[in-house]
Amino acid sequence: MSLREAVNGQLAEPRGFSGGMAGLMMLHRPSNRARARWALSLIDLQSSDKVLDIGIGPGYSTGLIAEALGQGVVVGLDRSALMMSMAKRRLARFMKTRTVMLLQADLMDLPNFNIRFDKVVSINALQFQDDTSAELAKLRARMAPGACLAVAVQPSDRNASASQAFAVHMADSIRAAGFDKTQAHFNASLGRSPCICVVARAA
Repeated sequence: MSLREAVNGQLAEPRGFSGGMAGLMMLHRPSNRARARWALSLIDLQSSDKVLDIGIGPGYSTGLIAEALGQGVVVGLDRSALMMSMAKRRLARFMKTRTVMLLQADLMDLPNFNIRFDKVVSINALQFQDDTSAELAKLRARMAPGACLAVAVQPSDRNASASQAFAVHMADSIRAAGFDKTQAHFNASLGRSPCICVVARAA
């Protein structure tokens, strides 16, 4: 296994000591925090929203969402037991008020519960899924009509043309899954290549 494969494996599902270090990096690295704030600024969070946050890691983005909610709820999803443990400690006060629910599961194993999401957010998570088209279709089925989807990705390539191509591919996949009003946003200040956030509405 190459070093890059090992790093990607820990980012996809952190575990063990090195996974804990990856979780701390996700939580404290300024560019990671800025990426989460930027992506969330694009979806017009409302206090009553029901939000699904996919691949939450140690829970930074989930905490930001919870702080914006009043009567709403955010469901944080991650398949890593280690990240769930870190997120539970960090988000305990929001879990006590039932503003936050945390689920350890893969997106394709998302349990059935009586929530139609108004907003769905994925920040540097969907690129680690095995079948993005299937995941997007699964999300669409759980969203209210007109609900907003935001998929943010920081490509590993260092050039803007690669980011542009990735955005086009992601937007095409999102439209094919039943979304419309797709718009790609770029932020060149968050890493070696422009960060992408594709925002769309559930048709």
